[in-house]
Amino acid sequence: MLTTARAEKSVAKMLCFDPPASTSHTREKTSAQVAGNNVNLADSGIGVIIITHNVAQGLKVADKVTVLRLGRVAGVVDAKSTSEGELISMIVGANLAE
Repeated sequence: MLTTARAEKSVAKMLCFDPPASTSHTREKTSAQVAGNNVNLADSGIGVIIITHNVAQGLKVADKVTVLRLGRVAGVVDAKSTSEGELISMIVGANLAE
């Protein structure tokens, strides 16, 4: 979280976070900490990009969600007007409801 503290004291306009992919428990704890800090940064006017595979967490903290599939943008949606199912369908490239 040292990077976050430095960003709050600097003139950073945008930060990008890619939480570590270690054990499941550590990853979830770290991702939750990063998400909480990112909300504080965004409230202070700093743009925040979070790279995550946790769809629920992404929807919880994001304003907009960009889904990448096979290295290309599969879609950009407003987090408040989409669902986990819609995002997962974009991720896999098929409608899972069918």
